[in-house]
Amino acid sequence: MTRLAAFALAAATTLPGGYDPTVWEDHVADFFPADQVETALCVIGWESGGNPHLINDSEPHTGGSVGLFQIAADNWAGRYRIAGLERWPTVTLTQARRLLRDYPTINIAAAAAIWRANGWLPAWRAQKHRCGLR
Repeated sequence: MTRLAAFALAAATTLPGGYDPTVWEDHVADFFPADQVETALCVIGWESGGNPHLINDSEPHTGGSVGLFQIAADNWAGRYRIAGLERWPTVTLTQARRLLRDYPTINIAAAAAIWRANGWLPAWRAQKHRCGLR
């Protein structure tokens, strides 16, 4: 087990639900380059513990941070297009929240789109040192 995988698993055991973030590895590999998969799993481990349905409502005006990567629903609702879903119209905040929570693959694809546009920072800056983000 690599250092990042160990961190991801350790993070997952401290969060409610006890999910193992590595179960998402194949899905993550569908959207992230091979050299970013472990980092993505580490971020999932620390952000949601691998729980695809986790919602952080500490900032309710944003629609909350949702799913595996804890994506702010308001960011995704109006700004990010996901490969393969370009035909979709812009979604509302409520729709974004539901899609990011109920469809883990959409959450992963949205995270990959954010990563491609901006890198790991600033979106996941809380995990900078835990996951070695740049």
